[in-house]
Amino acid sequence: MKTAHGIYHGALLALILAGSAMPAQAGERQNFLVKLEGSFAEFVMYCKLVDGNAVRTVQYREMIPSSYRISAEALSCTVSIPGLNGLLSAKLYENGKLIADADEKATRPIVKLRSGGPWGQPEGTGLSMPARLVRPAEPQTPPATATPRNLIQR
Repeated sequence: MKTAHGIYHGALLALILAGSAMPAQAGERQNFLVKLEGSFAEFVMYCKLVDGNAVRTVQYREMIPSSYRISAEALSCTVSIPGLNGLLSAKLYENGKLIADADEKATRPIVKLRSGGPWGQPEGTGLSMPARLVRPAEPQTPPATATPRNLIQR
């Protein structure tokens, strides 16, 4: 629709609507929420935060359940329960929208969450830390050629 001043309102409205549907541009800080649930246990979480050219790593060590609000351009987190057989469930929200989630039920579970960033698209994965295998000791058997000894002296 053309107005008296020669401006096309329809085209202007289409551009505004298209711009609001586009994802955030690189370089804009996003509001992330990391939500952790599962077995009541102590967890360790390392997050790599990207802001412009600056990259920093932060560590959190608390009890599950927990939630963290983090402001950054992009983030990648690894969460683990170091010494327990249990369930670990993690969700990553960006500006209120769920973008990645992962669940893992295992001995020493680990989940990885990441937003879109220098490492690729948003993703959530679950895995478990390998259990340390212990080789059983060799049985101590006497050699087959052993002869019985008389231990009672006469």
